[in-house]
Amino acid sequence: MEQRPENKYSPEEVVLARRLAKMRIKLDIAPKATYPNGVPKVIYDDLEIPIKKMDGIEVIAKFHMTTDPENKVCIIIDNRNCEWIENILFHRWYPFTKETAQEDTMTLLEVIKGLTFDKTKTMFKTNCSCKDCDKEEMIPELWCELFKDCEKIQLKWDTCCVCHETTNTRFTECEHTICLECCEKLEKEDEETFIRCPYCRQQHLIVERGDNTFVLTAF
Repeated sequence: MEQRPENKYSPEEVVLARRLAKMRIKLDIAPKATYPNGVPKVIYDDLEIPIKKMDGIEVIAKFHMTTDPENKVCIIIDNRNCEWIENILFHRWYPFTKETAQEDTMTLLEVIKGLTFDKTKTMFKTNCSCKDCDKEEMIPELWCELFKDCEKIQLKWDTCCVCHETTNTRFTECEHTICLECCEKLEKEDEETFIRCPYCRQQHLIVERGDNTFVLTAF
């Protein structure tokens, strides 16, 4: 990304860069500690990104730094409705040092602004125009079309029963295919304790994270 003169950054961009730089400095000077078996303890720090929705999906977002790896920051995007599915929707490390904090912060912001939700993989993807990425995005639809008439074969993707787009998620119990975006739009019933499959009308109980039971499961 092209660097800008320091006075070209907005006050808000400068404040965010300083906040992330302080996180990095705090971790760099943190006392080193180890577990009884000699393995170093990893210390971490998070900064919440106050995003409620991204590309129509309700999310929890944060910057995540640790003592290992050093000079890196991770962008983590998780589903706000954590009872829907176990998968983290985006998790990627990017270079970050206190010396290049402003430029690195601008890169992080550009990444976040460019994320789009991929129903096929139930995750956010970065904008990438390289030929390999374009080709990869066509693969699920290609395989679904090739084997659509073969009942003996079940692929990792199928067609959402609501929007009819390709996705890799289905209801855990009745196993009918539905994408995360359509699932979030379903009306919650009985004091928001369950939802119904739009295809077969079976009830699916909404439970808290930690019960290891999720409404949706990836193929």
